[in-house]
Amino acid sequence: MRMTVFVIMLAAAILLAACGTPTPTSAPTAEPAPATAQAQPTLTLPATQPPIETPTTAPEPTQIAVSTIPPIPTEGAADGSQPGSINGWVFHDLCAPPVQGNDVPVGCVRDPFGGIRANGQLEPAEPPIAGVSVVLAQGPCPSIAIVQQTTTVATDLSYSFANVKPGTYCVAIDPGNAINAPILIPGGWTHPVVADGPLGITVNVNPGENKFNVNFGWDYQFKPEPVVTTPNCVYRAAFLGDITIPDNSFVTPGLQFIKTWRVRNDGNCAWGPGQRLHQLVWVGGSRLHLSERYELPTIVQPGGIVDLSVMLVAPMQPGQYLSEWMLRVDDVGVIGVGTNGQTPLFAKFNVGAPTPPPPVGCTYRAAFLGDVTIPDNSVIAPNTTFVKTWRVRNDGNCAWGPGYPLHQLAWVGGSRLHTADRVEIPFVVPQGGVVDLSVTLTAPGLPGLYLSEWKLRTDQGQLIGVGRDGQTALFTQFIVGNTGGGVQIAPDTYFTSVKYVLVNQDAPIYQGAPGDTRTQINFMAAGQTMMVTGISFDGQWWRVLCLDKVGQCWVSASPQVTQQTYLAPGTPIAPNAVETSVRYVRALTDMPIYLGEPGDTRTYGVIWPAGQTAMVTGVSYDGQWWRVVCPDDAVGNCWVSASPQQTQPTLPGQ
Repeated sequence: MRMTVFVIMLAAAILLAACGTPTPTSAPTAEPAPATAQAQPTLTLPATQPPIETPTTAPEPTQIAVSTIPPIPTEGAADGSQPGSINGWVFHDLCAPPVQGNDVPVGCVRDPFGGIRANGQLEPAEPPIAGVSVVLAQGPCPSIAIVQQTTTVATDLSYSFANVKPGTYCVAIDPGNAINAPILIPGGWTHPVVADGPLGITVNVNPGENKFNVNFGWDYQFKPEPVVTTPNCVYRAAFLGDITIPDNSFVTPGLQFIKTWRVRNDGNCAWGPGQRLHQLVWVGGSRLHLSERYELPTIVQPGGIVDLSVMLVAPMQPGQYLSEWMLRVDDVGVIGVGTNGQTPLFAKFNVGAPTPPPPVGCTYRAAFLGDVTIPDNSVIAPNTTFVKTWRVRNDGNCAWGPGYPLHQLAWVGGSRLHTADRVEIPFVVPQGGVVDLSVTLTAPGLPGLYLSEWKLRTDQGQLIGVGRDGQTALFTQFIVGNTGGGVQIAPDTYFTSVKYVLVNQDAPIYQGAPGDTRTQINFMAAGQTMMVTGISFDGQWWRVLCLDKVGQCWVSASPQVTQQTYLAPGTPIAPNAVETSVRYVRALTDMPIYLGEPGDTRTYGVIWPAGQTAMVTGVSYDGQWWRVVCPDDAVGNCWVSASPQQTQPTLPGQ
């Protein structure tokens, strides 16, 4: 997504005659709390703007005339283009400055203008800020042609603008207006830029596009409380082992590969982003790298373990090569591993094939040893690029890798989340040898459960999986977005990205409230798959489609009873219906819900009002009809039109 960021600075502008003047920016006496819903949203901008503490040049102040507020778009454009959405977080960028010492605490960075501030990154522990007024204006920033206004909530997805026509918009927040000042002041912006005062982000929305991660980070002046840091750091590192490319491995000429070492922090101060020790640097050997410095990927506390990686390229000439690396401490120098801290981490490898290609008659077998990264059912932010790595052992009688018939990992099924269908095995893996196999994937933009499957491949096209019969693919299964407890969609029911569960043992199905086991109406046999329609607030119960009853049905979410599973889009799931990645649709016009077969418009149950949402349980084979949960959870086949002029895919809370 292309987003242009502006700090909105006006000489003296008033958006609307109905808007009030900014309130004084004095410090609040209590925790931030949402303002009353009756307060009028405003983007009133001060006559003077404090200096912006950022090395980039701010735009020149601009005088903008008052604009008439156009109606909120609710349908597609005249050319038939589909509306989209803009979504994001307004989050508390946590940074507790130190009381003493020179080290930078976790979540903080040194400000180029002096002092310490929050790092401007949305991290897992950082909470959303509720009650903040966010406005959407027509045209690029700065713009005052407001078309929508919303107030943030304390959930994973803290604000959302739905039914947005294709075009260019400005998403903006004024921290000094009557609604926001009691919540935000005193403090300042850290994301997407370091700034004070009103801030806007220009967003381009294409037809039907859902924009995520249009985020604002706020650093409160006096929150959280300062922390005490260690004034004197002793840096020590211990080498624990090679994760990839063992010493003296053979590598294909010209191959780009990742060398990874496992290291333990044996000192008394943290490493990583915002700390004095935060880089791995090249110190000697052949110049085989793409960069001479690599940032540590995460905070490593004393006693913690981290995998450190560099990208190297094998030379074209055969021979043995060496590349040496050490950790770098700002204003001090470099440290290595070992008792004296002078031994570098090194990669030593050979370029060229070690032996002639193996004879005919190879038996290929592979054993899966474990997930190195991204355990199954991990939650990943939308549009995030990540590396999935499996550890595998060669249980056959022939080597794998450069120069051998088996030298690739190939995509064989699931969602297309990758850029390359085949990935080279990085080095020669002899019989009994162990290798970490990695693929680079990108999470989709819409929440849901996703799967990607891979197998080893020979030059002759033979595919080799893991397990006793060699048919099981290596796979990654992960969740995009929220897993539950966020958006309430029905009584006792919250939205979940999980759509199907597999029953591990015979499981009773209860009707009523989650956790009420007094009324068992049925049971599901082990090995069966159930469609999930929600999750209880405590995450202990799946709400599922009742088999032959009307109302709420629940089954245990204990991993001993049920486990999350996945059905690929296009999989038949019911008569006249196949699986789809769409979870919910919104009615753009008043329309009927039909009963029976898709396309049979003779019998309808109720009128579905415009603006309401329905949960999708499938799509017709021709893609013209959504199969939805019937009103009041009644049993049967209910269908609504899939025409983009009548329905639009959406998510709860949008």
